[in-house]
Amino acid sequence: MAAITSLAAMGILYYDVIIPPLDRGASLVTFLLIGWALITRPGNNISNKVFVGVLIFVVVTAMVTLLMWEPAAMQSESYTEPFDAKLWQGLHIGALTTMMTYLAWRKPVQWEIGIALFTLPAMASGVYLYLSVVFPTLSGNITALNRIADLAALPMFAMIVYRHIIHSLIEEHAGCSRSMTARGPDRHKNIGSAQPLTALQERLEHLQKEWDVLEARMGELGDSKIEVSQSKHGE
Repeated sequence: MAAITSLAAMGILYYDVIIPPLDRGASLVTFLLIGWALITRPGNNISNKVFVGVLIFVVVTAMVTLLMWEPAAMQSESYTEPFDAKLWQGLHIGALTTMMTYLAWRKPVQWEIGIALFTLPAMASGVYLYLSVVFPTLSGNITALNRIADLAALPMFAMIVYRHIIHSLIEEHAGCSRSMTARGPDRHKNIGSAQPLTALQERLEHLQKEWDVLEARMGELGDSKIEVSQSKHGE
């Protein structure tokens, strides 16, 4: 959009023909990208294909409305009266309402802020569509209500990203705490398993002492037998 605006300012492109349809298309694509970031998950090929299909549809619609708008733009008409201008507002409302419904159904992380983010531009498009039908003499090629809604909604996406990062860090910290807690019982279990080994060593030492006492008694018994035999031989 910046490049096209620069070319229009230099007189290479006709500003009133190029900018209005592309402005609506760029605004819709921006919110579709935000919705794709909030809704899709890694490995979800179906949602990726749907998103690519919707993008292709928006690009084709932008090219068609550009061709439809060119004759009226040459006559210095306002981009509020043609049917394609109302079509863009209808597409905005339909796409934003669909994404809000999906967020309310699936309830991903920060889904409440996501619904608020899409509500503002949807309301702006609805109000502008109503005014363009009731008051067809509206002037201007750029919708002021949509621009104000965009300026209010886009910072919410930065808030969602920030809170998502904080939430991930909290979960990671909680996971580390759980792993350390899980190691505690294992450590106590290992200490408990060492207790029977200590008892066995003490039992072996006790048996060794009894064996030593038994050997000493057997030795004393053997010495007494020798003394008895020697006394008999002496007699």
